[in-house]
Amino acid sequence: MKKVLCIFPLAFLACFVSVHAVEGRSVPSLLSSRRLSPTTISKQVCRVHNAFLKYSKVLFIMPSMPVGGIERAFADTIQKLPLPSTQFDVCLLNRGLPFEKELKSDTHLISFEEACQNRYAAVVSFHHALPLSRWIFQIKAKRRLQVIHTDLNGWGKDWLFKSAKQRKKISAFIAVSQRAAKSFKKFYPKDVKKLHTIYNVIDSDRITTLSARLAEGILASPSLSVVSVCRISGEKALDRAIRIHKKLDNNGFHFKWYVVGGGDDILRKQLETMVVANGLVGKFIFLGEKTNPYPYIKRADIFAFLSYFEGWGVVTTEAKILHRPIIVTDVGGAREQIRSETNGLIVANNDDAIYKGMKRLLQDGTLRQKFTTALEGYTYDNAKILKKLMGLCFAREKKLRDHKETAMSASPHNNP
Repeated sequence: MKKVLCIFPLAFLACFVSVHAVEGRSVPSLLSSRRLSPTTISKQVCRVHNAFLKYSKVLFIMPSMPVGGIERAFADTIQKLPLPSTQFDVCLLNRGLPFEKELKSDTHLISFEEACQNRYAAVVSFHHALPLSRWIFQIKAKRRLQVIHTDLNGWGKDWLFKSAKQRKKISAFIAVSQRAAKSFKKFYPKDVKKLHTIYNVIDSDRITTLSARLAEGILASPSLSVVSVCRISGEKALDRAIRIHKKLDNNGFHFKWYVVGGGDDILRKQLETMVVANGLVGKFIFLGEKTNPYPYIKRADIFAFLSYFEGWGVVTTEAKILHRPIIVTDVGGAREQIRSETNGLIVANNDDAIYKGMKRLLQDGTLRQKFTTALEGYTYDNAKILKKLMGLCFAREKKLRDHKETAMSASPHNNP
């Protein structure tokens, strides 16, 4: 009891000093203050608690949660955050889409109106969509972080931020790959000091577990199967995939190519018409949107990710975790994810190079097995990623810069 009585005044004194420091009052003044009642003590402790919470929370903001790579990375980031659920909020501007269910159950979801009533240590805009950049300026926060998931060369300078005044309000820009970072430096050279490269968080255990489930729609067949998991949109180059499949089929390479993903319905109809015109019905197959694409990746003899441009393809790393032979175009993130000819194949971003690469993998079972074997020791480390992200969120006056770091020193990949 004596120990408790001795400790309590010291603990309270520390709390009282803290709240005065937060409010900018001088510490000596409290030493001469009169004796305090239990009610006053209680109020002071509450003030300390509220002062701490005022700038200790982080807000993550997203447009919505459809099925997609960025949304998958966001769900995994929230799942792995080294913070109790009471220390971060999630704001989705549009609710009710499929991947919202992928957020962990105790995630504190709030409306934008609620977010505007709070104060945060940091607000993290996890999507690079232009409208979202404007949303984060309305939040009361000490720091504002903007994540960039794409190669800006594919969109143009004005697509992300139209003015230097907007960019000045951002505390840190986070590129998810070196290609995305390089494109940012090209368009915004004056903001390079605020640029950081941090890879996406990926939950390897979840991927492995979910991959054991049934892959509906993939029928047993003696022919090889190629799988692509992507949103149906122009940059994913599915029109090119159909052209290349037709050329391979004409030259005696018969296989089935499955596309897992939803998106632009008008484009899908155009692509399905193209499949019919090229005589690939029953060979080039759209399976539609799947919240769990991993059984399909696991069943693939070849995993193909052949976009026109990317920032960092999350699904490429997911295919590595499942030890699939991978072919990928030389887009953003590819060289950071794949060691070409060692654990996968990177090809130039044109029809002829892709055709030759696909032909090699289809006819060379030894090469496919080589890539599979090389990936058996692959692991993905989220610890460095989360440490760096939290460092940017809670940085006060200290300016964090990583321009002197090499990408590999901060890389989560343990490439064989």
